[in-house]
Amino acid sequence: KAPVIESITIDKNGEWVYPGDTVTITVKVDEENPSNTGTAYFYPQVSNVSSSHRITLYYNDDTKEYKGTLSITDNTYPCEWMLTELYVSDIKGH
Repeated sequence: KAPVIESITIDKNGEWVYPGDTVTITVKVDEENPSNTGTAYFYPQVSNVSSSHRITLYYNDDTKEYKGTLSITDNTYPCEWMLTELYVSDIKGH
């Protein structure tokens, strides 16, 4: 059976963040054959910026969650960012 995403949590969702802050994304999955990693992409919600942030999510077998972090730096464009893509597969290719 394919992985089923049960929840997505972003610890600073809807909050202002500043250089030096860390944003954590946690993805809870119902998964029989988890892979070691997943990927999340965040994109700025303004038209004049073409950058993005790719976050590697690491699977924790004890909690059945993928977790990753994004470090906010002086180079992070100050605007609203949105989780726009999330990839979680299993070792069987689902």
